[in-house]
Amino acid sequence: MSVACLLTAAAASAQQPSSAEPTPATSSPADASTPAPAAPSSTDSSSIDMDLDALLATQSAEPASAPAAASTDATPAASSETNTASDTPAAATPASSTDNAAINAGAESPSATPADAAPNSDASYALIPVAFKKEESGAETQAIREAPTHLEEIVVTATKRPQLVREIPASIAVLTGDKLEEMGAHELKDFIQSVPGINSQDEIAGIQRKLSVRGVGPDTGTNQTVGIVYGDVPMSDPYGSYTIADPDPWDLSTVEVLKGPQGTLFGATSLAGLIRYVPNSPELGRWGGRVSADWVHVTDGGTEPSFAGVLNIPVGEKVAMRFAGTWQHKPGLLDIDNPAYKKVDADDGYTRTGRAMALWQPTEDLAVNLWYVRGQRNADELGYITNDKGVFVRDDAVAPSLVRNGYSLANLDVRYNFDWATLVSITSYQTKNSFNDADTSYLVLPLAQAGIRTLHATRDVKTSGYLQELRLVSPGDGPWTWMGGVFYSTYKADMDTILYAYPALPLIANLLNLVPPELLAGLYTPNGIIATKAGFHPIKASEKAVFGEVSRKVGDDWTFTLGARVYEAGVSGTAVKTGLLSVVGGLNGESGSSQTLESVGKGFSPKVAATWHFTDDIMFYGTVSRGFQYGGFNVGTLGSVPPKFKSSTLWNHELGVRTDWMDSTLRFDFTALYVIWKNPQVNQVKNETSGYTDNVGGARNIGGETTITYLTPISGLKLESAASYIVSETSKPFTDVSGTVVQPGTALPSSPKIQASNTISYGFGIGEWQTQTALQHTYQGKAWNNIVHDVEVGGYNLLNLSFSVTRADLSFVPSMSLSINNLTGTSAATSALGGSGTVPGSPELSAIVTPRPYVFTQPRSFRLNLSAKF
Repeated sequence: MSVACLLTAAAASAQQPSSAEPTPATSSPADASTPAPAAPSSTDSSSIDMDLDALLATQSAEPASAPAAASTDATPAASSETNTASDTPAAATPASSTDNAAINAGAESPSATPADAAPNSDASYALIPVAFKKEESGAETQAIREAPTHLEEIVVTATKRPQLVREIPASIAVLTGDKLEEMGAHELKDFIQSVPGINSQDEIAGIQRKLSVRGVGPDTGTNQTVGIVYGDVPMSDPYGSYTIADPDPWDLSTVEVLKGPQGTLFGATSLAGLIRYVPNSPELGRWGGRVSADWVHVTDGGTEPSFAGVLNIPVGEKVAMRFAGTWQHKPGLLDIDNPAYKKVDADDGYTRTGRAMALWQPTEDLAVNLWYVRGQRNADELGYITNDKGVFVRDDAVAPSLVRNGYSLANLDVRYNFDWATLVSITSYQTKNSFNDADTSYLVLPLAQAGIRTLHATRDVKTSGYLQELRLVSPGDGPWTWMGGVFYSTYKADMDTILYAYPALPLIANLLNLVPPELLAGLYTPNGIIATKAGFHPIKASEKAVFGEVSRKVGDDWTFTLGARVYEAGVSGTAVKTGLLSVVGGLNGESGSSQTLESVGKGFSPKVAATWHFTDDIMFYGTVSRGFQYGGFNVGTLGSVPPKFKSSTLWNHELGVRTDWMDSTLRFDFTALYVIWKNPQVNQVKNETSGYTDNVGGARNIGGETTITYLTPISGLKLESAASYIVSETSKPFTDVSGTVVQPGTALPSSPKIQASNTISYGFGIGEWQTQTALQHTYQGKAWNNIVHDVEVGGYNLLNLSFSVTRADLSFVPSMSLSINNLTGTSAATSALGGSGTVPGSPELSAIVTPRPYVFTQPRSFRLNLSAKF
C-alpha cells in the first residue's frame, strides 16, 4: 500500500474546516404546539409509550395519584420509512406527541383517535420539550393484553411542531424506546440498518462511521451528510468526520429518522437527513424507575454483561428530576496472535452514559427544562481485520490500537405560552473528544508478522460549541400556522493527526539518509519518528441564521407550506503541517509550514411542500427542499494540494402517497424521489502521499421507497415490510488525481440500490403473562466503499429472532427477553478502506503490502435480558 494509503486509511489525515455554506455542530432544535393526540397504543412496538393522563398530570397542580408500570409487549423489529403507526386496543389510553409531551392543565382527556383523524386545531403549545415514559398501571393490564384492532397514528415533531407523522410531507421513520430495548440496541449500528434508505459503513481503523441517506453519503474523511440531534440540540460537527456522537438509546421516547435534506430548519449538518434522539422527560408528582440487565454472547467471542437504570424523583408539585445511566461491557471477538502482542477477544470495550434532567413548571404558561448528558467509550482495539475472508484472527497486529471517545452536552430549554404564540429559548454547550492510536504495521506484512513495529497513527480531536436559539411558534388554530426564529452558534476545534514511523521501514530509513540532520530536529519522539503531522490549532466557526415556516390550509383537503433559512457563517483557523515527508517535499524544503485560513459564506435554503387528501384514507404529497454541506480547507502532508474544496448543495424532489385500507388494518405508502447533488465531496490522494478532499462535478439519485403494514385477522399477528430502490450515480465526468476519468453513471460510494426490512410479529397471552415473538429480516444491497470502486461491500441478508414475556399485573412488572441476532451466521463485509496497495518505486514492497482493513458482520449472538419497574 502507498504512503498515501497510510495517511488516508490509517491516519485519517487531519480534516478541513468548512468554508461556504455552514451550520455549526449545534443547529436548530425542535419544539412545537401540541395537537389533540392520536391514539397509538403503548402496547405496540411503534407507539409512543405515554399516556394523556400522565401528560395532564405534568401540567396539573396536583401530583399524579399513583405510579404505574409500562407496557413491554413492543415488537422488537424496527419501523421503516413512514411505517411508524401503532396498534391500539379499544381500551388503550391514547398517546401524545413523541417530543413535546405536555399540554396545558385543564385540557380534557380525549378518547382514542382513529388513524385518519387530524390533530385538534386548538391544542395548546407544548411546555415540556421532550417526552416522558408513562408506566402502565395495573388497571391497564387488560388493555395491554388485548390484541389491537386497527393501525393507529403517532405524532412527531420533525417540523418543530407536533404533527401526525402521516400528515407530514416528508419521509420519517420512528423507532420507539420499547422497540429499541427489545432489539438490545446499545448503539446506532444495532438498529439503523432496519430502516431502508439508510446505509451505514462501520467505523474502521479509526475512521468514523459513514452514514448515507438515499445514496447521499460521505467519502473517507469528507464532511458528514447525516446530522445527529439529541433532544433539541444537534451534535454533528460542522465539518470533518472526527467524532460522531453515538448515544445509548436507553430510556428514550423515540428515535426519529428524517430522510431528505433538513437544511431549512436544521442547517448544513443535515444535507441528506438526520437522526434525532428524543429522551424521556421528568414526570411531575410521580416516583418511579426501571432497572435492566442483559448478557450477550458472541459466537467464537466473549460473553459480557450490561446494566441500565432510570429513576424519576418529584420534588414538590412543580419540580421533577430524572436520572438515567448505562454501563456496557461489549464482548470481544478479535483474537491477536503476534510475537509482540497476544490477546483473546482483544476488541472488547466499555461504554458508559449518564443523563440528569430537571423540570420546573411554576405556572401553567412557563416551563424550565435543564439537562446534562455525558458519554464515554474506551477500547484497546479498533476491531477491524486485515483479510477479506471474515476471519477474526490477526497475526499482523504488533501493538494495541486504542480508542477513547467521549461527549458532554448541557442544555437549558425555557418556554412561555402567550395567548398568540409560544416563545422558546434554547441555550446549549457541548464538548467532544476523540483519541485513537491505530497500529498500522500490518501494511508491511512480513515485518509485522515477525513482531516488528513500523507504523502507527494517532488522531487527537477536541471540540466545543455554544448555541443560542429563540423562536416563536403559533397556536394550531385557524387556517394559518407559522414558526420563525433566530439562531447563533460558535464552534472551536483543535485537531492533530500524526503518522509515526520507525527505521525498520525501508522507505523511512532511506529518507533519513537523504535529509540533513539539522532539518530533523523535533521529529524524533518516544512514539517514533513523525512521518507526517497535520492539523488545525484552532479552527473557529460561527453562524447567524434566520429561519421560518408557514402553512396555509385551503378548503378541507389542501395544505401548502413554504419554509426558508437565510444564513451567514464564517470559518477561520491556523493550519499546521510538518514531519519527515514534509521536510522531503514540503514548502521550500522547510520542516514545517503554517498558514492562516479564513472564509465567509452566505446562503438561502428554501422548502416548498403540499398535501392533498384525495379521500379520508388516501393522501398525496409533494416536497421540494434544498440541503447544503460545508466546504473547507485542505492541509497536504507532502507537496501542495488544492487549498480549498467547495461546499455541496442538494435539491430533493419527492412525490408520495399514503393510504389506509380495510378499516385501518392495511396500510400502503409509496414515495418517488429525484435528487440533484452538486459538487459531492470525495477523497483524493496526490503523489501517493497526501490525502485531501475534492469535488465531483455532480450526481443524481432516482428511485422509490415503499412501506406495507398489515394487521391480520389472526389476533396478535402483524406483518411489516419496507423497501427502497435507489440508483445513485455521478452525472458529470470527474478526473481523479491519478488521471483516471470517472465517467457519468458511476455509482456513488456507500449507496446500495436495494434495501429491505421485513418483520413478522405475534403476541398472545398465557394466563397473566403476555408474550411477544418477532422474526425480522433485513437486506443490505451491494455498494462500493469509494468513488473509484476499490472494494464492494454489502450484499447480504440478516435474520434476527426475539421472544419476550411480561407480567404487567405485578407491581414490579417483571420482564424477560431472549434474542438471537444473525440467526444464520451470515458473514459479509460491511466496510473496507480503499487504496492502491502499491508503494511508488518499490515493486518489492508493493508485493508484500496488505491492501486494506475490513469490518465484517458480527457472527451469531445471543442476548438474555431481565428487567423490572418500580
